[in-house]
Amino acid sequence: MLKLLLGRAGTGKSTSILEEIINRLSNPLDDHPIILFVPEQMSFQAEYEIVKRLPSKAFNRLQVLSFKRLAYRVFQEVGGLNKTFINDMTIQMVITKIITENKDKFLLYNQLSRSLQFTELVHDCLKEFKNYMLLPEIIDEVISNLDKDSLLYRKLHDLNIIYKELINAYGDRFIDQEDFYRTLNHKIPYSNYIKQADIYIDGYHNFTNLELEVVKTLMLSAHQVTLLLTMDNPKKVRMDDPAHLFNMPYRTYKKILQFAKENKLQVMEIFFDKPLRFETKKDLSHLESNFLMDKVFNEDVTNIKIYETESPIGEVNLAARLIFNDVVENGASFSDYVIFTNDQEAYYPLIQKYFPLYNIPIFIDDQKMMLDHFLLNFIDACLESVQTNLGYEAVFRTIKTEVFLPLEYEGEKLTPSNYDRLIKLYRERIDKLENYCLSHGIRGNDWFLPYWEYNVVKKVADFNQTKTEKILALEKEINQTKQEISPLLDFVERFKKAKSIKEQVLSIYQLLEDVNISEKLDFYEELKSIGKIDEIDLNQAKKHKQVYNKVIALFDELVLVCGDYHVETEEFIKIMRTGFRAMRFTIVPPALDQVIIGSLKRTRVGLLGHFDDPKTIGCKKAIVLGVSEGKMPRVHTDFGLITNEERSVLESYDIELSPTLEQAFLDEYFIIYTVFCSAKDELIIMYPLSDNEKKESYPSELISYLLRQFPNLKKEMVYDFPDANEDLISYVTSPNMTAKLVLEAISYLRKGYHIPDFWRSLYGYYKHRKDLRRFLIGVTYRNEPEQLTSDDIKRLTNGIIKTSVSGIESYNSCPYAFFLERALNVQERDIQKMEATDIGDLFHETLKEVMMNVLKDNDSLRNIPLDRLMNLVDDIVNKYAEKVQRSYFNQNKVNQFLLKRIKDSLKSSIRTLHYQAQHTNYRTIMVEERFGPEAAKLKNQPLNLSNGFKVQLTGIIDRVDVSVDNDERYVSVIDYKSSKHVIDLDKLLNKLSLQLFTYLDVVVESFSSRYQNEKIIPAGVLYYHVQNSTVTANEELNEDDIIKQHHLNYRMKGFTLENKSVSIHFDDKLATEQKSDIINVSFTKKGDYYDSSEVINRIEMDALRQFTKEAIEEAATKYTNGEIPIHPVKDNNFRQCQYCKYLAICKFDARLRENKYHELVKYDKKDILGSIEKAKQGDKS
Repeated sequence: MLKLLLGRAGTGKSTSILEEIINRLSNPLDDHPIILFVPEQMSFQAEYEIVKRLPSKAFNRLQVLSFKRLAYRVFQEVGGLNKTFINDMTIQMVITKIITENKDKFLLYNQLSRSLQFTELVHDCLKEFKNYMLLPEIIDEVISNLDKDSLLYRKLHDLNIIYKELINAYGDRFIDQEDFYRTLNHKIPYSNYIKQADIYIDGYHNFTNLELEVVKTLMLSAHQVTLLLTMDNPKKVRMDDPAHLFNMPYRTYKKILQFAKENKLQVMEIFFDKPLRFETKKDLSHLESNFLMDKVFNEDVTNIKIYETESPIGEVNLAARLIFNDVVENGASFSDYVIFTNDQEAYYPLIQKYFPLYNIPIFIDDQKMMLDHFLLNFIDACLESVQTNLGYEAVFRTIKTEVFLPLEYEGEKLTPSNYDRLIKLYRERIDKLENYCLSHGIRGNDWFLPYWEYNVVKKVADFNQTKTEKILALEKEINQTKQEISPLLDFVERFKKAKSIKEQVLSIYQLLEDVNISEKLDFYEELKSIGKIDEIDLNQAKKHKQVYNKVIALFDELVLVCGDYHVETEEFIKIMRTGFRAMRFTIVPPALDQVIIGSLKRTRVGLLGHFDDPKTIGCKKAIVLGVSEGKMPRVHTDFGLITNEERSVLESYDIELSPTLEQAFLDEYFIIYTVFCSAKDELIIMYPLSDNEKKESYPSELISYLLRQFPNLKKEMVYDFPDANEDLISYVTSPNMTAKLVLEAISYLRKGYHIPDFWRSLYGYYKHRKDLRRFLIGVTYRNEPEQLTSDDIKRLTNGIIKTSVSGIESYNSCPYAFFLERALNVQERDIQKMEATDIGDLFHETLKEVMMNVLKDNDSLRNIPLDRLMNLVDDIVNKYAEKVQRSYFNQNKVNQFLLKRIKDSLKSSIRTLHYQAQHTNYRTIMVEERFGPEAAKLKNQPLNLSNGFKVQLTGIIDRVDVSVDNDERYVSVIDYKSSKHVIDLDKLLNKLSLQLFTYLDVVVESFSSRYQNEKIIPAGVLYYHVQNSTVTANEELNEDDIIKQHHLNYRMKGFTLENKSVSIHFDDKLATEQKSDIINVSFTKKGDYYDSSEVINRIEMDALRQFTKEAIEEAATKYTNGEIPIHPVKDNNFRQCQYCKYLAICKFDARLRENKYHELVKYDKKDILGSIEKAKQGDKS
């Protein structure tokens, strides 16, 4: 017998069968088994509500089943499950392999076959074929009638190849969900349990062809079948128009009724016509009975509300406030509310983020993917380690899952009580291991070395360093930690030797055994149960074992289905990732009183119970989020591999698949109807004016329809921050969220806006409550360092500041960055890479040793043969290249090519230096010479500051040249640079480029003491660019022209003394020529300097020396007084912060009032003395 319970939403169909089932279970004379047949996601709700209502709180005749659970019940009784069940993830893996092996046979998909998404699309398509009983033979018949050049022909051709191969892969051993249902359909008639059972089917609006066949067989076999359908009275209303609201359930009704008539089944139709759900709610009753109709409701609307918000975040916060206030003020329960959305990707993350801040418990009715679980990440990273030959990223992705955490460390077993301490120690050891690997360039086969040595040589300056006790202890610890991850290395070797999928899977399983994964998962479950892990979430309970069981099931199925296949590592990884993507958590609602969040199509609330009202089922208050254009109803585009037009073509061959786009769009109105009419007490509808990407969004047509139907219904605009006319007290919710609004109010106040006194009062309340004060830390926070005192600096330095000129420049560039680097010694992570400073060091050290070889024989560069100089460069560079950056240049050919370029630059530069030595009266007397209070040759006295501190200025001068003319000794300093440098007067007078004039001053002062019978004349400060010069020209050049251009490219940049004889000392060619190719000097025909010549007079030279002295003293005084503001330099488009390694620490933000740039002042380069005076006056002001 078939009973059809028909009726519109809210007419009591589900309540009726629930009461009937409870009465029958309480009747001792009723001995028929009862099956309540519902969608999987409704089964827990249904069982719980029945148990709650039964007087005895127990039953044995009722089973709540879904299609899958029904199948297991039938097979348990009559047998027939002699094949191994394989789930979707295994099928996707098999499909991946089939695609790979058959892609050459494809007409269309041979280019897409390597995509994981394509595998999923193929699986979904074949699943649809099976659900609608479209077999390969039928597809072959369709293909034979199609044009061979058509897209559909090629598409079905390729899909049918995969379909047939999949069936062959199953053979007589395997069965999937669709075949599972087909087998169920064959076995149901043999089940005595089904023959005696009364079956109630609720929660379905339509069925696939396969599901419908099962329902039909139940109708033939069971004692009685009762089917509930939400629809209008078929005796009075025609619903066969595809655009009719109830066309979807009506199509199901027609198929069921037709089958019953064909099989002469007794049919009883009962139509529920009384809207019990809305008996006292006239507006909700009108909405249900006139949905999508033009009939107007002219009375007051009290149970329907429409809210307009600025964004989806505003919607979610508004929903949370409404629920919070209802619970607090009216005593409502969280279970009274159900939140629906048609845009899960946008709203689920927001709800998960914001609702906990209101202390609102939630349950999201969705099957969450397992991809984020650490065990799957571990396995995937291990496989990637094989693929990348133990590449850094893959190995440390593996390690950082913490699966290698030892269960016992140094004799101490891991327990919940010591977990926090031991995990902290473990993470510190992993950080040290990672730091070592980054600094030493560990990769590939380096992991198999028996012992790792700690190489202390990173820079050229470290060449003579030896290991300290601390380094030796670190080296030992690193090797101990490396030993803990040896299971990964064993796995990599095993996996590479594997000849089949079975051996590959076994290698992974052995790895999991080696790391004691089962024991560790048990330990994590224990931690979760006693609240030892930071984020406790009810939905997380018992998930670890779910993942492990699914992984083991995946392995079993993979070995069973294709264990003897051979695939390359890349293909195996692809198969595994396909399987991982198909894994889903099975989640049972973890609490009784919580807000249910779900999608329109999936979530069913007809049997939803309530924490505070055990007699009521269903939803009391529904909140619908995201009622926007294109989202509700959703604008469908072609989904899956079979397009909308192709579905229409297949319909012409009497082949039914999922509904076309047009039908799916129309069917969605019925789903919206069920949601809008699900609430017994209140319907709350919301939509945003912009989406999460700040793009404009528009309300759905449903909004305008509701406003027309209910003229007295007014939409309410709710802003993220309330205006003065709103009910401000409603915004006072949890301490956290209220504090956020208080902070926002203060922000508006600071910007000059008027805010209601309410927020000031609330701020005062928070301020005077010790437990709430912490929420307002942002009010008084200023992004500036705490002011230090001279005593603080004295404790750090013992009253003696040891610094270089570059340190002073660094302080003037940004005092706070200087403090972090020079005082606190905050360093960047040590990573093996060749930086500009390393190349510069190599340049300096090579040039130093070349010149030292020249000077030791008291010779001049001009007298050394070029070939000897070139050989010297090779020998010196090779010596340092062996160790610099821990043997960086020996690692690969790319690095060796870089070394060759460095040599080429040095050789080209030294050739030019050799040329310049031929034409200058200057002689190099010092190279890489140190200066400072303890220096051998260039000793300078400490600088005594007015506040009692001493400054020891130290440094290294790259080169000092001297030319002697009678009793006059002309001195110049040259600084080697690996990039192009000039003396920028603006930077110098802004105290950012003090180096060269300070060096010159140190040399002049030192020489004045040493050569008291001679006049020491500062003659020049110059930069020499070490480079491999290239010549570009618009016309063909001869060899002499090319050489001349090279010499010009190497011309030293900087200031020389404005004195013709001095200029000739620098370049003796100037005695006969007008332009120098050694310094930037050129003469007019009259013998005057061109304006472009970089020359200054003696007074200007001395004034700049004195300026740098005073600038150093000024900066040192400021620092020792404790002045370390965050005050970075800005010059046009250049910002000191742009490449600063400390930006993450200081968090400089120019939008904050306290964070301002130090804007560089521009000076008149033609009036140096005036500019110096202006710079000094600027400091005083």
